Amino acid sequence: MASTNPEREGYLQTHYSLKKKKNAAKKKWKFYWFCLVQGTLFVYKHAHDVDPVASLLLQDYTLEKKTTLSVMEPPTHFHFNLHKDSESIPLVAESEEELKGWIDTLENSYFLIGIGGLDPAAAPPHKVKPKKESMLLRAKKNVAGKAATSALGNKVILDKLPPELSEAITLFASAIEKRDGRAKSVEIHKTLTKLVLKSWLQIDQKTLKEEDFYPITSDLGETFELLVRFNDEYKSVSEEVAKKIFARSSALIKSAGHKLVTLLTPHLKPENVHKFSNCFAFLSDPNFLPELWSSQSIRENELYRLCNVYKKCAPRDVRKKRKVHREFFPKTLKTPR
Repeated sequence: MASTNPEREGYLQTHYSLKKKKNAAKKKWKFYWFCLVQGTLFVYKHAHDVDPVASLLLQDYTLEKKTTLSVMEPPTHFHFNLHKDSESIPLVAESEEELKGWIDTLENSYFLIGIGGLDPAAAPPHKVKPKKESMLLRAKKNVAGKAATSALGNKVILDKLPPELSEAITLFASAIEKRDGRAKSVEIHKTLTKLVLKSWLQIDQKTLKEEDFYPITSDLGETFELLVRFNDEYKSVSEEVAKKIFARSSALIKSAGHKLVTLLTPHLKPENVHKFSNCFAFLSDPNFLPELWSSQSIRENELYRLCNVYKKCAPRDVRKKRKVHREFFPKTLKTPR
């Protein structure tokens, strides 16, 4: 029974119970980690689990790409079914892109099954069983998971972070409060704080290295450099150029978010993957940055102070090494608005 690397893996949601000895449909949508190996879909409770809770032989099921889920409304519209006799397992992806990826991979597996190109006795992908965690590490993980969800815990965590980073998160949340209200501000504040802590935890536990985060900090650094320069020269940048700057910045934030969530996913609970993905989707929305800068109050207060925080964090000699956007800020005089 040869084990091999999965053709595709990732979190999907279902309300159907995939645990052994349970056949009834559940009422609550729940995340599971799915690994497709040689025509078998192995299902895990979490990405880091060693033993699957279920395995589904594709040859026993038919793939239904366009379905109507009558039992419950799915969390998103990106869903498909695996159907066998009277049994139907609804599976929901987070995005249209993920849905297409799963459909394409599954269809390819069905094709290979049809021509006899798959090993029906494939084993689950090999996973190393994690060592038993110490009490200290369990306590630290408990703090990471719970402290950022309370006002007191949030304050304690912010006190432990570098002052510039704490100030940046607070200013960013304040700007969001003016645009989207208190509830959204608190949500983003908690999510960003938790995201920083989770990243630090992986480096501290040596499950990830600082270098692993370099592509992410590169995208975010370029975003800040571009927006700081734009803020400094706001009155002299044309509206057409401003639109291009916002589009480029939003694309960089989306890229950084995708890289970060992908990097951290094996170390996170499904609900946190969902929260972090939603957070970056909100921050990279095409209307988000233009609406922040269109508010004079936000621009002259939170954004001005946020830009100054960045300038203090990134010394001038370091900032000079970053990519210079000549297409946005040529040396010639710009057209006034």
